[in-house]
Amino acid sequence: MATSRWIFMPSDELQEIRRVFQGLQTLYQLHLPKISPALIHDLLIREEEEAQKSNTTSKSSPPFYMVEISTTKSADPEKMKNLIFKETGLLPSVYEKWYSLCSKHETDPGIAKSD
Repeated sequence: MATSRWIFMPSDELQEIRRVFQGLQTLYQLHLPKISPALIHDLLIREEEEAQKSNTTSKSSPPFYMVEISTTKSADPEKMKNLIFKETGLLPSVYEKWYSLCSKHETDPGIAKSD
C-alpha cells in the first residue's frame, strides 16, 4: 500500500516557486492569450515526459485532445470549418446551429498558437 509523505519546505523556497509560476502564467497570457493555461501546461508536461521516455532525437506523436470552438453569429461557419480542416486535416463536428465546433486531433504548442 502506497503512503504519502508531506514535504515541508522553507517559506522562501515556496515564495520563489510562486514567483516563477506567476512569471510562467504571464508568459502564457502574453504568447497564447486565447488558450487555457491548464492546456498549455498539460501539453508541455506531456512533451517533457515523452522526451524523457524516448531519450532520443526521434519525435513521438503529440497527444490527442477534444477541442471545442465556440463562435458568434457573425462568424462564417464554412470558413471556420475549412480553417479547422486546414490546420488539423480533420472535419469538425458541428453543434448548436454552427455556434459550436468540436474536433479531436493531435495538439501541440505550435497548433495551439494558431489563430
